[in-house]
Amino acid sequence: MLLRKIRQGQIILSFLLFCYSFNSYSASDVKKITVACNENNVPVCFWDDNGNPSGIDVDIVRELARRMGMVAEFRLIPWRRLLEEVKHGKVDAAMPMFITAERKSYVSYPNEPLHESVMTAFARENSTIHYRQVSDLYGKRVGIRRGYSISPEFDQAARSGKIKMTEVSSVTNLIRMVLTGRLDVLIDKRVTIEYYMKNNSNTLLNIGEVSRGEAYLALSKSAAMNSDIETLLNVSNTLKQMKSDGAYERITNQYMY
Repeated sequence: MLLRKIRQGQIILSFLLFCYSFNSYSASDVKKITVACNENNVPVCFWDDNGNPSGIDVDIVRELARRMGMVAEFRLIPWRRLLEEVKHGKVDAAMPMFITAERKSYVSYPNEPLHESVMTAFARENSTIHYRQVSDLYGKRVGIRRGYSISPEFDQAARSGKIKMTEVSSVTNLIRMVLTGRLDVLIDKRVTIEYYMKNNSNTLLNIGEVSRGEAYLALSKSAAMNSDIETLLNVSNTLKQMKSDGAYERITNQYMY
């Protein structure tokens, strides 16, 4: 009887050790991808009340990584630092990024975007400014977030001094500066400003769409992950599947409605 119990104990111990070894191997075998997102970019990427990365794009990429057999780790950092880190391979990917000629030299874009961003001009409720074309902003004090590219026409007008552009670090600062009269207009993503207005008592006037473009999860060409064709195709196909099976819409609706 004693010998039987000893053997049973040995079998149980061996089984537990096997399970532990298997779980340890499985956990270490899961590939991790580090993703940079510009901080305080609600509702797509921001810190929640518990200090955790949250937002539409964060949850989409978290699910994307899970379906690809990976774990996504997020770094919420200022936009200019984000560009430097993805350029030099300090992170595997960055989001949400528009396609520009300069960025294509250091990141690869999948075929499927994360979302479409609509850059929109907002002013005070009693403003008489209307936006139809870039020249409508000539001579105006216009604020954007630091490091942002609005459109080729707008960027050129700002560089030439036709638009009195001010770059600030956060959306809340942009809104405050417009409300207090320090800026005539701000330009940012429509969904971001609408989210702020929905969750605060401040109201701004939408005076017109400035530009729109597709925003991507861009993969660093210098990162260890390597943005090869197979990875890009996998990202694109997985995003398409998430959009077709309702996961994309479900995640988005959690933040917007």
